[in-house]
Amino acid sequence: MVDEKQVQEADAAVIQAVTAFVSEFESMWGRWENVAPAYVIESALLELCTELSVLAPEIKTVAGPATVKLLDALAAYRDSELTSDHRVVRFRRRGSSS
Repeated sequence: MVDEKQVQEADAAVIQAVTAFVSEFESMWGRWENVAPAYVIESALLELCTELSVLAPEIKTVAGPATVKLLDALAAYRDSELTSDHRVVRFRRRGSSS
């Protein structure tokens, strides 16, 4: 049985987390004069992919087919970018020190 109140609380928490992320992300625009915004966006996407990959095995056991497909696509994107250039060293797994 689905508890609607808990679903609403979960939705609100997700919205709050995403809003905080976007706000922090927006605050980075223009911080580095010689770094293109596209690089910042790509770096953020790769970091998110890396962090989600740690959770993916657990998520896949309970997720629907579309979520599994999305996680696989994010992992493929991350893997293609990490092996294509200098980013191999830059990105880390959750819990590792940088």
